[in-house]
Amino acid sequence: MKQTIDKLTKKELVKIIEDKEMYNELDTFEFEVDNKKYICTKKQQQNNVLFKDIEIPKGFRLIKATEIMKFWDNKQFKDSIMKANNNSPWFFVKNLDCYKKDFVALFDAGSDRSYLSCDGDPQDSDSSVGVIFVREMIENV
Repeated sequence: MKQTIDKLTKKELVKIIEDKEMYNELDTFEFEVDNKKYICTKKQQQNNVLFKDIEIPKGFRLIKATEIMKFWDNKQFKDSIMKANNNSPWFFVKNLDCYKKDFVALFDAGSDRSYLSCDGDPQDSDSSVGVIFVREMIENV
């Protein structure tokens, strides 16, 4: 459902302003996949943190295993993530619909490859592994 500013309540407008301020603090970028607009953090964060201890910023979520490859095919997404992470991003994604239930999913990429693994140990941490957060955007605001 598309919204216009004149149809929003004062509370909704305040929330949008607060969200935009938060996005600026997180160093985000915008991109579009399958006619949906997203906001995503550029640089992976919370490296060397166990999956269960990840703190997700309000309004954001982890990228789902089922959507990361579609995102990676988007040039703006790929270029922004590669540049902000020294051409070597390695981050947790939400293990949704993967074939193994008690494991975490990891996405790893380089200049010549990308790889999604759904069998990461949730008790492992690594100084190179972090998280990137995403959020769907509100249209026409």
